[in-house]
Amino acid sequence: MEQAYLPGTVRQRIQDQLKERKITQGELAAEIGMAESSLSRFLSEKTDKIGDEYIIKIADFLGVSTDFILGQTDFPERRNYDIGELGLSYKAAMALYTREVDTDVVNRILENPQFPEITRMISRYFKDCAVSAGAKTGSVQMGDGQTNGVFICYAPFDQPEIAVAVVIEKGNSGSALASTAVEILNAYFSDETAIGAALVPEGVLLP
Repeated sequence: MEQAYLPGTVRQRIQDQLKERKITQGELAAEIGMAESSLSRFLSEKTDKIGDEYIIKIADFLGVSTDFILGQTDFPERRNYDIGELGLSYKAAMALYTREVDTDVVNRILENPQFPEITRMISRYFKDCAVSAGAKTGSVQMGDGQTNGVFICYAPFDQPEIAVAVVIEKGNSGSALASTAVEILNAYFSDETAIGAALVPEGVLLP
């Protein structure tokens, strides 16, 4: 849940954030490239002058919106980001902007507390993948309360040539199967005759 602050001036907002984060005026001044004496004069109401560029730098350093610093909103969270800041590709950003993908579903996935760890695990495996790929983890619920782990991927990402589905009985999260899928993709795209070596026989533990 977003934290709301009481209405305040630019000075009050900056001072509140410094106090809350235990940051000194000197540390803030050094971070934004402003003379500490100038910042001190502004915060102590000895001058009303502070450049817009410093407001932007202060907001960036504190990780809040400029609207919050200026007192135009009582919620500190930034709501507008550049594509580069979010790490999105142009295609991904356009898919969201044009509603080519269901943004409600995307929000639910991103807000899931388990999602960050799943993405980190998949990233560790796919960094060694010989080709770009799209992937989805999943689980299939069983009647006894246990789940089968499922991992599905395809490659190359832009022009799919192969799809791989890996399932493990009672495996819970499918993210644990990413390493096996990567071995299959690497074998397929490096030497199709060697793909059999990447398959894990029944009863053999996954690496």
